[in-house]
Amino acid sequence: MGIVSSRLPLALLLAAAAGATARAADGDDRYVAIRCGKLITGTGDEKSGVTLLVKNGKVELIGEKIELPHPCEVIDAGGMVVMPGHIHAHSRLSLVDFQRPGMRADLKVADEFLPAPGAFTPALAAGFTTLQLVAPGSSGIPGRCMVVRTADGGDGLVIDDDGAIKAHLIAAAQDRRMLAEALTGAKREIEKRDKAKAEFEAKKKAAEEQKKKEEEAKKAQQQGAPQGQPQGQPQGQPGTPPGGPAPAPGGPKAGEPPAPPAGAKPEEKKEEAFQPPPIPPQLQPFVDLVEKKPGTSLFVKLGGATSYLHWLELHKEHEVAHVLYPEVIRAQGYPQAFSGVSGTDLHWIADKVGENKELVVLAPWTSYTQGSIDLVNVPAKFAAAGARVALTPFSDSTDALQSFRFQVAELVKAGMKRGDAIAALTKHAAEAIGVDAQLGTLEPGKEANLIVLTADPLDAQATLDQVLVGGRVAWTRGPKARS
Repeated sequence: MGIVSSRLPLALLLAAAAGATARAADGDDRYVAIRCGKLITGTGDEKSGVTLLVKNGKVELIGEKIELPHPCEVIDAGGMVVMPGHIHAHSRLSLVDFQRPGMRADLKVADEFLPAPGAFTPALAAGFTTLQLVAPGSSGIPGRCMVVRTADGGDGLVIDDDGAIKAHLIAAAQDRRMLAEALTGAKREIEKRDKAKAEFEAKKKAAEEQKKKEEEAKKAQQQGAPQGQPQGQPQGQPGTPPGGPAPAPGGPKAGEPPAPPAGAKPEEKKEEAFQPPPIPPQLQPFVDLVEKKPGTSLFVKLGGATSYLHWLELHKEHEVAHVLYPEVIRAQGYPQAFSGVSGTDLHWIADKVGENKELVVLAPWTSYTQGSIDLVNVPAKFAAAGARVALTPFSDSTDALQSFRFQVAELVKAGMKRGDAIAALTKHAAEAIGVDAQLGTLEPGKEANLIVLTADPLDAQATLDQVLVGGRVAWTRGPKARS
């Protein structure tokens, strides 16, 4: 059912809600209604004084006047702000961190995922409902990512256990060579498979044509036999083959297998199926990537502007689905001229990144420009140039998680547009980890992963009040904190 607009006549609103009430009587449906002071949907819309109705963990209706079904849990957030839960696109929370160099795209984070109870509580307490757990290490191609919920809302923790391929493009000579070899190797495997299939099909076709010729020759021979002469019987004494007497009636001819029992169906010869040559496990994910298998993409960590130029050269030859994660260096303490802290050069490629409509994940920081004491707002520049910017914490530390919204607010204070910042927290963040079909915005049919704040998310005074995952309260401040 679509969004119930507040502009529709009351009769239509009540009719839509009455339909929901009737379905509630069917038995096991679970309804939750959140009365919002303000609702930030993540689609660009912000609505005041609306109710968000959740059915079985998914958004069902949004409107000003909804007749609630019975039974229905009601959460009164009338003086608060409701928005999609935060998404951490580069996390190792609950996992042991270690280095895994080399080309290991065959390994998955899912194989090391055994979270202890409460492992995701720090993320929940900061408003994060979804994490992309990335493969370990800071070089090479360490494996495939995994997307999880931070709480079980009824569908388990795992959203996607076969996520993006993480790759690094920081050390240009080594990393670019490895990534190029992986992509080229995948193309060779595809060509090898296609060649083997073509040869199989040609052999099969030749066999079919030969069989057809033999059948036609046999048919012609049968049609050319004299009348009264048994087909296939040599001329001479009837019934007496050359070299000896005829076999006993009903018995098999010499050299032939016994005849099947009367009434038995002839055994059908099974058609041989094509067996493709085996693909090395570490290349299979790249084969899926090159063949554009749905849900397969690269998550590429870049070191700076030069890394992006290397990526563009690779992408000319290998056009594959990808998300970029450039490393942003935080401007803190004394400027680099005095402290030796290196700056960033990412602002120099903002126009090119925007022109290519890249989907880019960035830490919410302003930086010093390289070789200067000037500040630059890289996320704002990328967004203004036309890139799709997603923002994510710079680490899994409690400080990074808790200060995340404040850091985003600082970007807006430094020039980033509010709409770009909200999209970076919601829609684009979900796109960056491949779950935008079910998460990132609050729309009918999508999962009800949301947070309740005491004020606007970009207000420095905003406090997290509740976190819902799958329409269920997964974290709350508690009565004492609210009083």
